[in-house]
Amino acid sequence: MNSCQDDSSDAAGWPDCRRGGQGRKGGEPGFGKFAIEYRPERDGRNPGAGGDGDGKKPLHWFDVPSRPIFAFAGIRRPTDRGNAYGFLTTEPNTVVAPIHPKAMPVILHDDVYERWLTAPWEDIQKSVAPYPSQLMRVD
Repeated sequence: MNSCQDDSSDAAGWPDCRRGGQGRKGGEPGFGKFAIEYRPERDGRNPGAGGDGDGKKPLHWFDVPSRPIFAFAGIRRPTDRGNAYGFLTTEPNTVVAPIHPKAMPVILHDDVYERWLTAPWEDIQKSVAPYPSQLMRVD
C-alpha cells in the first residue's frame, strides 16, 4: 500500500510496516464478505456507470464460502497524526478481475495468520498473491 511505503522507491520500505516495533499490524480476522464498487466501461454509457446511466457504480459482494471469517493482509505505520492503516492488494483472480481488473485484497489463508505477524519478509512474501478463485464467489 502506498500509504505505508517510505520515501524510497523499492519495496523494502513496507515490510517494516507489517511487523516489528511501531510497524506491527497484521491480518486480523473480521471479514465475512467484502465489496467492490467498480465496473470497467462496457456499454458505451457513462464510464463506471451502473448500467442504468445514473453514474453510480454497482456494488459487488465477494466471499469465501468455506470460511465465514477471513482476514486481509494488514499493515500499520505510525504518523504524526496517529496510526495509518491499510491492506495489501495484488493482481485479481478470475472471480474478481471481470469486476475490478486492477487489484484485489490479499486474503490470508488461515495457516498464514501467525507467520504474517512474525516471519521475516523473505519467508512470507509469497503469501502476497491472489486468493484461489475456485474458493471464492461473487453475489
